[in-house]
Amino acid sequence: RLVVPAKISTAVAVANELRLIPKWNSFLPSPPERLGPASAFSAVVGCALSLLGGVLKLDFLHEVQRFCDPEVGFLAESIDPVHASHPSYVEPKPRHSRLESRFARLWVAIGSEETVLIQAGRVRLPFSIHLSVLIALARAVVRSMLVAYRRSAEAAGQPRSPWELALQADEHGLYALLDRCAHSQWSQRRAAAAPAPARGQRSAGAALRPADLNSLFGQSPCSLRRAPQLPELNPSVDRPPSPPWTSGAMSSMASGGRRKSPR
Repeated sequence: RLVVPAKISTAVAVANELRLIPKWNSFLPSPPERLGPASAFSAVVGCALSLLGGVLKLDFLHEVQRFCDPEVGFLAESIDPVHASHPSYVEPKPRHSRLESRFARLWVAIGSEETVLIQAGRVRLPFSIHLSVLIALARAVVRSMLVAYRRSAEAAGQPRSPWELALQADEHGLYALLDRCAHSQWSQRRAAAAPAPARGQRSAGAALRPADLNSLFGQSPCSLRRAPQLPELNPSVDRPPSPPWTSGAMSSMASGGRRKSPR
């Protein structure tokens, strides 16, 4: 979970504009590529990753599928591996090992100033490695990427940033839809939620509770439903439930892709 000090359209643009990703992700020797047809809600993306000074070279090929609710103010992404039967499949790059990984992302608009990003996933390595080495490597890589991403997202909303033209051009109309998310009633209400100073929370995004996230979805873990009307909360009575987020639940929710009508 990461609180991004940027509007949701800007936060997503930093991760979505492939040619600009190497500006903040130093592990990519070249920009990722879109393969085959692409839209605001689906694309096949391939990229190469270089670690340990080029000693470890990895290859990714993912299909990204998205669901956006501009009224409730969120974007859900399912990121799945592409197999040989897919029309956009390509072989791994020379001297690269292909990782098989699945991720689910949830971008939640917190007014026009913040976004909460939640990601869960699973990675299968194409080789054996000692668990302690893997954990240390993953921590170092992920920490470095998140720090660089957050810094870039904060700067991307400034005039004359590298992302300014891409946000204005909005090739597939995604950023206009995400602007609607930021200005939606639910998003504005989340932004107006008072932080809890006693817990050291410094923003509305940091104060977002598991109950607030759970209200985005229906009870069925395989459907994305219209969120019910949120009741007024009494801080002295209401208590947040245990966090419902697990990697399996996130993956199944994000991969549903369609909103079903409530029963």
